[in-house]
Amino acid sequence: MLAPLASSMAAWGAPAPVTDNILRCLLLNSQPTDAERMRRRDVELAKLAETVRSGYAKFAPKSEPPEQPSIYWHGEDAGAAITREWLIDSLLPRSGVGLISGQWGLYKTFIGLDLAAAIMVGVAFIEYPITRRGGVLFIAAEGANEIPIRIEAVRKNKYPTHTGCLPFAWIDECPRLLGPKAVDGLAAIATQVAERLQREFTLPLALILIDTVVDAAGYSKAGDENDAALGQLIMRRMAELAQRTGAMVLGIDHFGKQVETGTRGSSAKEGRADVVLAIIGDKAITGEVTNTRLAIRKNRGAASGQELPFTTRPVDLGEEQTLVIDWEAPTAPQAAKDNDWGRGKGVKHLRRIIMSLLPEIGIDIRPFADGPMVRALKVDVVQAEFFKSYPGGGETAGAKRRARWAAFQRALTDAVGRNVLVTREIGGEDYVWLAQPGKAEKT
Repeated sequence: MLAPLASSMAAWGAPAPVTDNILRCLLLNSQPTDAERMRRRDVELAKLAETVRSGYAKFAPKSEPPEQPSIYWHGEDAGAAITREWLIDSLLPRSGVGLISGQWGLYKTFIGLDLAAAIMVGVAFIEYPITRRGGVLFIAAEGANEIPIRIEAVRKNKYPTHTGCLPFAWIDECPRLLGPKAVDGLAAIATQVAERLQREFTLPLALILIDTVVDAAGYSKAGDENDAALGQLIMRRMAELAQRTGAMVLGIDHFGKQVETGTRGSSAKEGRADVVLAIIGDKAITGEVTNTRLAIRKNRGAASGQELPFTTRPVDLGEEQTLVIDWEAPTAPQAAKDNDWGRGKGVKHLRRIIMSLLPEIGIDIRPFADGPMVRALKVDVVQAEFFKSYPGGGETAGAKRRARWAAFQRALTDAVGRNVLVTREIGGEDYVWLAQPGKAEKT
């Protein structure tokens, strides 16, 4: 009599000890009306443990052991371990997650389409060779009606010898990235696109662009955009999409109100990205934009800090007009505005450290109650990195430490004096951040 009940509870997933206790209580609390029923109850109690074991052996859900991560050892299959695969050599990895971020009105979508066209045609993007030619899926969570004319303008004006259709597909809505089935939905769409790319162009799906991340995220309430956990979840979903498709996934996103804080919302976005390409420029209150450039703000696999200046050019497509991007000669990280830092070896070294650490471990703080949020670093973290990589003079360890300390203090004092860095003690910790160009900082 108890065997079917034990089997049912096993199938429901109830723990075996719980089932045993429930059945034992039922038997003990029963009130047999005669000696024969009393005898049968005692028999059931005696064999109850075996009844439960039998039911669970037949009907309990079989639990699979948790999947273990792969363990790699240095020196084993070392060739594969040390070789990077690129989509755009030294700029975008073959597969990964990144951001194209910038202020409103700084041509982020135009940049994304220009980059996509280079990958589709197989021609170098600015000075970076395309190492994996492929097709593109553009997820237009906003402004989808502009995509056809913009991509055609790029093809016609920058690659006029490329006749026929480009290996380019787009959709005008995005499954909510914060939804539980977002990756499944996007992966299914990407698979459909990849199959047609192979069938009609003999090309893989190489790039997925999401424009914009904030529209695709599907935040449910005000303030969610600044939630670090949600920021990490969005980037993790994009990374999972990259892993399942083998493509590079780039999200187009906005900067915060202050350029120095980087991508709008939680710093977890940039921290999780393999690449952050920042679109920067001087924007007047009238909307006029000058001195536009693409900055390699973060690159896990290559150098960062380089600025790639560009201009926009109006083009006509019949009765319609749009813009295309024209790239100028690239500038090295230490050129142009970097001269504001000075020419000393120590201050240049300090700049390289700060610019490399800010996207990775910088934190968003509000140093002044009525001021903006800024991306800052703890001074002792910067100092520690400076000490590790700056060549100290002197024959003894003590002499080298003193030389490095003096060089760090000179560089920091010089940079603050030139109004390129700001330092302030907050909560007992010393912080440093980039000064906002053209504005005096509070003291």
